[in-house]
Amino acid sequence: MPGFIDAHVHIESSKLMVDEFARAVLPRGTTAVVADPHEIANVLGRDGIHWLLDACENLPLEVFVMAPANVPASSLESPVGPLALDDMRSVLKRSHA
Repeated sequence: MPGFIDAHVHIESSKLMVDEFARAVLPRGTTAVVADPHEIANVLGRDGIHWLLDACENLPLEVFVMAPANVPASSLESPVGPLALDDMRSVLKRSHA
């Protein structure tokens, strides 16, 4: 089905769970998003990104998760720590990453 592809979104900034985010955007014509998980990655690290990828499975919205842009975080945030190369490798092996 043709639809809008949002090329850069922070799903966690919507304050919605992923399934509710999908419910909100699909009726308005968005059929796919490319999600930048830097906020969840800063808080939960690699596990947070894997959680997001798991939560996006089997949704009617296509969600592609990019490598987080701002990890490690600036000094204004309280991150769990930087993502190591092995962390990123484990994420990038996943479908939709």
